[in-house]
Amino acid sequence: MKTKIFRVADQVFVPAEINKFSQKNLDDFETFWRSRIQPELQDEIYWNWLNKNRLYISRDNYEAYAIETDSERITQGMMLIETQNHRSKVDQRKRIVYVETLETAPWNRQKSEPAPQFKRVGTALLRFAQRRSQELGYDGIVGLHSLPESEVFYRNQNMMDCGQEPEKDNLTYFEWYKSGGKP
Repeated sequence: MKTKIFRVADQVFVPAEINKFSQKNLDDFETFWRSRIQPELQDEIYWNWLNKNRLYISRDNYEAYAIETDSERITQGMMLIETQNHRSKVDQRKRIVYVETLETAPWNRQKSEPAPQFKRVGTALLRFAQRRSQELGYDGIVGLHSLPESEVFYRNQNMMDCGQEPEKDNLTYFEWYKSGGKP
């Protein structure tokens, strides 16, 4: 899927593409991302894309995607979604696309870099999850559990804050639902 992300250096939107996750994206993670992940970001340890890739290729209900700019062809963000086993917290009758993991490259993070290289990478991936939800007949409903440092991002996306869930390490659950956020 074609999209655009914002290049900070010259303040322009540049063409990008979201594709199915591939070995090339895994190689980019190992080559470019891993050495730049700051050790103090403890949650990053659990976002091991070697393990995520194994999950993705071994189960039919998982899909993984990556976003690259057309010019650089380096992975700028990655997302793993589950498409069959989650239901809306607002209306349990409705299926959703559940975002297991959404991660932007270390050089695109506000807290990791003085000036991110690209912005709107996470937004593009999240909108893609919403599109997948529509394609699957789930009315564009998307849900996820957020790390504390990402909660503001999801609120800024107009996702509905459904509160913390003790069974999910007290992470806050967010959902795009027709009557809540604007899918």
